[in-house]
Amino acid sequence: MLDDPHVNFVVEKRGQNQGVDHFGIQVDSPEELATVTQRLAEAEKPLLELTATTCCYAKSDKTWSADPQGFAWETFYTSGDDPTYGDSAGDGGLADLERGATACCT
Repeated sequence: MLDDPHVNFVVEKRGQNQGVDHFGIQVDSPEELATVTQRLAEAEKPLLELTATTCCYAKSDKTWSADPQGFAWETFYTSGDDPTYGDSAGDGGLADLERGATACCT
């Protein structure tokens, strides 16, 4: 993760599609997440908003979108830790935007 802005690069090492999976922007508050989500909505990008998700050992609120090249971007605010790696439906990123909810961290 970069320090400023808080950008994550998610590289998948499992499954058939190995390599860059998606990019993430970690925000520091629910208000900051709302601001980013509003900017994406104003840009008329496809959005998937998720609240109270449990994914990758974290409890988070998220907004998924895609850039013009089709890369998935996850903007998220993490509110706490969770002992479970991932069990919330609808955290599959760009796949969710295109075809509906899938499993977390897939």
